[in-house]
Amino acid sequence: MYPTSRVATATTQSQVSTILDPIANGRQAFNIAQNCLKSGDYENALRSLDVMKKSFGDALTQNKVRPSAEEHQIKAQLAQAYLVSGDILCNLRRVDEARTNYEAALQYGALEAEQKLSSLQNVGVERDEVVIQVAAGLAGQTVDGSGHETHLHFNPTERDHQLLAETIKQQPTLEMIMAALPKVRAGKGGRTVVQFSTGAANITTSGENNKTTTIWGRSNVSDTTPGANPTNLG
Repeated sequence: MYPTSRVATATTQSQVSTILDPIANGRQAFNIAQNCLKSGDYENALRSLDVMKKSFGDALTQNKVRPSAEEHQIKAQLAQAYLVSGDILCNLRRVDEARTNYEAALQYGALEAEQKLSSLQNVGVERDEVVIQVAAGLAGQTVDGSGHETHLHFNPTERDHQLLAETIKQQPTLEMIMAALPKVRAGKGGRTVVQFSTGAANITTSGENNKTTTIWGRSNVSDTTPGANPTNLG
């Protein structure tokens, strides 16, 4: 019984020692992160790398005298954790977080982090955007993009007011659009643009360098020239 008791005690002490040893914890966390990366589980890989950073960071701040070679190795492990985290975040287009990790890696002596920081300048940030445009009424239209030029000549007729009233009754309201946004935005980040326009001869646009000219004038229905007193609404 005595030898068995000694073995059990030694095993328990070994387990406690492993749990309390930040270097061992850090290495174990790195192994877990590598397995997560192989399976494409990037979020759990990042979590394991965070554990690795904390463990090796704790090892550096321990009130314990370490040989310079061992301290250098701990810093190298920290640099590796930050570098790998930065690479994952960069691939996920989380550029700001990637930059923070590369900067930390550079502080721990990873010179290659400097090149990675420079390359971030050319990385496009993926912005998930939801753009909703609603144009209701007579001659309503939506324009999406840049560099468009739109000219609209609207000639009212005696039935226009009746048609406009019917159109407005059938149009979706802004409240309905806003209520639908949570479903549209599910899993998205970035910017949401909602444009809502109603009335006669209305235009909604998104983008840059768009030119819109709207002329309201009275003339014969088949005539395409403006009336005597056109009003430029663009």
